[in-house]
Amino acid sequence: MVASRQFTPAQYLSGELAGQHDMPSQAPIHIALEIVDPGPEAVSYAIQIVGNQ
Repeated sequence: MVASRQFTPAQYLSGELAGQHDMPSQAPIHIALEIVDPGPEAVSYAIQIVGNQ
């Protein structure tokens, strides 16, 4: 692993979900993530979405 980052809801939810802390279940939503280039050692990336338990 070259880099790791965790996003808060305020960083990826906008539009009608701005200010919310939960995403609706069984409903399509759009998210936007700003991914910073960690350098030439990084050749791929993985995104894991984890819900509150």
